[in-house]
Amino acid sequence: MKFILQLSILLLFFQSSYAQEKTTSRMAFLNYAITQNDNGTYEIKLINKKIVEGTFKKKAYKKYTSTDRYISCNQLDGKSNTLDLFEIKDPLNTYVEYVNGEENLAVKEIYLKETVFFVRIPLEKEATEIRLTMVDPTNKRATQLITTKI
Repeated sequence: MKFILQLSILLLFFQSSYAQEKTTSRMAFLNYAITQNDNGTYEIKLINKKIVEGTFKKKAYKKYTSTDRYISCNQLDGKSNTLDLFEIKDPLNTYVEYVNGEENLAVKEIYLKETVFFVRIPLEKEATEIRLTMVDPTNKRATQLITTKI
């Protein structure tokens, strides 16, 4: 009887710690403004940041392997080690659909000088910073944009 009671208490402990771990996940919602200057450098500033408890349903981030520019988003721990990494398309590069002179639907690529973009990130427990880096595979160049403390 004593063994069953101890086993029941142990099971309750594991269930409650599992439920607590699942509900204490954090998410970051970050808004940035980015500008590309005439000399090719970037200016970026954090507009606002919100850290909330919760979990995302699934992680569906695209990995960019083409020649398109993208922003690498790194979650870093207190020692600047990468905990997680995902990529978002270059927010300055957008596509517009229009009807051309032949009445056909066409797509035009437009590169903006400035824009605002949004990043949402499921945070790792040890994450203390988010670092954004613009990656340009064509020119084999990576430019660190901003590091945001969490």
